[in-house]
Amino acid sequence: MKVTHTIMVALNLLLLSPLCLADGSAKFHGKLTEVPCKVNGDQKIEFDFGRVGINKIDGASQWVTQKIGITCDQDIPTANLTLQVTGTPVSPGKSNILNTPVANLGIAIVNGDDDSKIELNKPIIITKNQLFPIKAILTKDDNNKPVAAGILNTSTTVIASYE
Repeated sequence: MKVTHTIMVALNLLLLSPLCLADGSAKFHGKLTEVPCKVNGDQKIEFDFGRVGINKIDGASQWVTQKIGITCDQDIPTANLTLQVTGTPVSPGKSNILNTPVANLGIAIVNGDDDSKIELNKPIIITKNQLFPIKAILTKDDNNKPVAAGILNTSTTVIASYE
């Protein structure tokens, strides 16, 4: 019973004690715009590996680099320009390796300047008004398993936007 009484007294003190009350207002304003950007001049980006021996796929030696141009209808000086490569990773923990329809074969996506990983589905900040090199590297998901001979055709989407 004492616990209930103490709580009631404390509650009464809170309700009756003068609290510092204030009100004010906030004003929000801005201009919402859509700034269309074009990736590679709206042309397809082709990574042609040519003929590759299945035993040469080692995650390092079979690669193609393309320099991607990004143009936007308007510059927003206070915003970052981002690039995002979308797709399904070949397996968990390999977030920069694009899955392909060929069993055990993936395409690692990296920055062509420094070979840093470009995680799929995650925007990265890029320098405005410069070509951005994307390097695609044929790689195995599991180095202990073979890759079957056949035709490799797969695609992904590259998105450029301001954030």
